[in-house]
Amino acid sequence: MGIPTVYHDIVPDMQSAFGDDLSLHVVPAGLAVGTSIRRGDGDCYGFYVIPQDGGRFSVEDDGATVGMADACGAGLVAEDGSATSALSRILDANGVSLDDLTVTTGPLPAADVGNGAFRLVSALQDIVAAGNDATPSP
Repeated sequence: MGIPTVYHDIVPDMQSAFGDDLSLHVVPAGLAVGTSIRRGDGDCYGFYVIPQDGGRFSVEDDGATVGMADACGAGLVAEDGSATSALSRILDANGVSLDDLTVTTGPLPAADVGNGAFRLVSALQDIVAAGNDATPSP
């Protein structure tokens, strides 16, 4: 099955941001995108592009990155579930936000999806780094 027409305009933009080595899979929520950018554990960064009203798209992680980094002791999430100042700095620096532990760009016009995806992955790298820095060495 090919990529639905709704995504045709954003795929070249994402390839400009990440190169041609993207894996694209249609999922119920939208389009799952895998990059060739590797984390320290060898897994690659990925994200979801989710259609929104008015021909816009949001770019989001899977909702696990912040929780896993926080579980390593990074101190990113307050007891009430809100972002701490450390996490807020990471999000603000990359122009993304947090929605119930999911890192998201919020709705973007199609022309901004590649840049938004790049900013999201940059934020994810910073969040993972905070978790790695907080993990005690053996």
